[in-house]
Amino acid sequence: MKIEIDDTVLIDTIVDKVVEKLKPLLSNSHDSIDDELMDVKGLAKYLKVKESWVYEKI
Repeated sequence: MKIEIDDTVLIDTIVDKVVEKLKPLLSNSHDSIDDELMDVKGLAKYLKVKESWVYEKI
């Protein structure tokens, strides 16, 4: 008895499932302001600490 599996259907099904799982993770649903770079002065202001504290931590 020989069983044939259509590889293209299997591959398409796997691709669809992977895309379904990855879509929420890849969507740009976060605030782009979170991606900003800060200088020491800006970081100190954001954290409400002294600039010297920031320098001590880096």
